[in-house]
Parts: sequence; structure tokens; C-alpha cells
Amino acid sequence: MNSQKGFTLIELAVVIVIIGILIGVVLKGTTMVENAKIKAVINQANDLATAVYSYQDKYNKLPGDDNLATNRWTTTNGNNNGRIDAAEPYLANQHLALAGFIAGTYDGTSQAIRVVKYAGNVYIMSAFGATVPAGVTPPAGLSALCSNIIDFTALPAEVAQSFDTALDDGIWNQGKVRAGAAYTPNTTIANTAICL
Repeated sequence: MNSQKGFTLIELAVVIVIIGILIGVVLKGTTMVENAKIKAVINQANDLATAVYSYQDKYNKLPGDDNLATNRWTTTNGNNNGRIDAAEPYLANQHLALAGFIAGTYDGTSQAIRVVKYAGNVYIMSAFGATVPAGVTPPAGLSALCSNIIDFTALPAEVAQSFDTALDDGIWNQGKVRAGAAYTPNTTIANTAICL
């Protein structure tokens, strides 16, 4: 008689359980990586706000808007109107870096801060808008709440909503964090900003 060998039901069950555990670990790992990236954006917003407030505390001026910056560094002065407007958003980056509040070197005329972990840029600017950077329009309604904002460009909608939920109310057109459009899944939000 020929005896046939094969897998028992118990062996098949064990293999299926192991495959299930592996799939669960991979999915959980992906979620953890995405959550870490979102947390990095939130931390970047908090760090930049701290840098702006520290600059303001030390020099009694806003970075970029500082009309006495040339007394301290080789740079350009702002207009000291209380808003980081006109060409001052790029200048704000340079002033913050020269003061040692952010890392990097900025020319004051064209270099933006990159969003950590994503493809967009971050601008410290007036809630009323600025002439540079071109095409960056603050979300509607923030100018009624504050004069200056930190604006994140090109965030995935899911990231923008998580950012809003962590720092405000999670509603795209209300509160101190606002977006330029509704948080539609699998879209990119042009501008997501938080009041300074």
C-alpha cells in the first residue's frame, strides 16, 4: 500500500495564522510610519512658531518685517508694519536663520523652508497675503483671527486634516488652522495654515 503524505489541518491553520500575523505587522508598520510623518509636520509648525516668538521676544520685531535687521547682519530690512507681507516671507527665513532660531542658510529672496517628509514648502507670512511667494494664497478667514500665519503647501488631504485635528478642530474652514479646500481623500491641499 502506498501512503500519501500531506499537510494536516493543524499545520495549515498554523501557516494561515502566521501569514495573518505578518500581514498585520506590515499594515501596522505602514500606519506607524505615516503617523510619524504627520507628527513631524506638527512638530515643524510648533518649532517654527516658537522660532518666530523667540525672535520677536529677542528683537521686538517680526522676522522678515524687522526694520533694524541690517544693524545686526548683512541682510535686508523689512517694513515693520506688523505683517510679514510684500517680499518678507523669504526674508523671514533668512532673519530666523541668522538669529540662530532655525537651521539652514537662506538668501532672503527665493529660498523656502521645505515641509518635512512631504513635497511642499512652508511660508511664514501675512494672513492677508504677500507678493512672494507667487501663487501662495492664505486660506480664507484667517486674517480675521490673526495677522501672520505659517502656511504649508501641497499637503495630502489626509495629512492636512490630521494636522488640523491635532492643533485645532479638524474642520477645514473654521478655527485657527484652515485649509484652502475641503479635506477630500486622495487630493492635495494647496495651502493649510495656522495662525501665529
